[in-house]
Amino acid sequence: MTKLSLPCGVMAAPHDCVALRKTVARAPRSQREQAIRAFISKNKPAIGLLKRGVFEIRSFEEAEKLSTMLGSHCPDPETASIGIWELTSNAIEHGNLEIDRELKARLLKSGEYMNELERRLNAVPFCERVVIVDFQRRNASLRIRVSDQGNGFDYARMMEEQAGEADFNGRGLMMARSLAFSGLRFLGPGNVVDAVIRFKRDRKKGFSSTVPAASPDVQDRGTHP
Repeated sequence: MTKLSLPCGVMAAPHDCVALRKTVARAPRSQREQAIRAFISKNKPAIGLLKRGVFEIRSFEEAEKLSTMLGSHCPDPETASIGIWELTSNAIEHGNLEIDRELKARLLKSGEYMNELERRLNAVPFCERVVIVDFQRRNASLRIRVSDQGNGFDYARMMEEQAGEADFNGRGLMMARSLAFSGLRFLGPGNVVDAVIRFKRDRKKGFSSTVPAASPDVQDRGTHP
């Protein structure tokens, strides 16, 4: 397992990471996508093709760097990086730090959101928790499994609520599912998510673009491997 204490080829300045996190915390969808794409463009990794890797991360800075690096191994790097960022940042914020949607809304309204994030990232038991990201590339697809050490959540109920609301808060998973992945499902109590990107074959370029999701997500609340 790789602990992402080093930037893995992505030399992002700390102030870039902080600026990105502030933007995606409050901005509507279009601005969030634009901010993440700009970050990815500025911080492209310089490594060869990754076939398999398991990574351990704790912070949002590490999630940003890992999302950029893993996205570079996908047919559409910028879109994939946005999706991976949503999964990893969600695992840290809502999973390990236990900041649910209602608490986040109150913190944003009071202006204490960033302060509370920093406090929990450095406080027991939150600071002891990690997110595990398992990346595997196959011939015509790749799988990304993100596991956090939180208590999980009612995934089916959340997706139903998000589908009918206009507020941007909490819509990251909906955006990731519709924009970046061919398939997305939660395992166990909801603290493990499997994302799949299937490749569309291009005779000239080989596997190029991403095949979008063709069916509703499947939730498995049983035991996961």
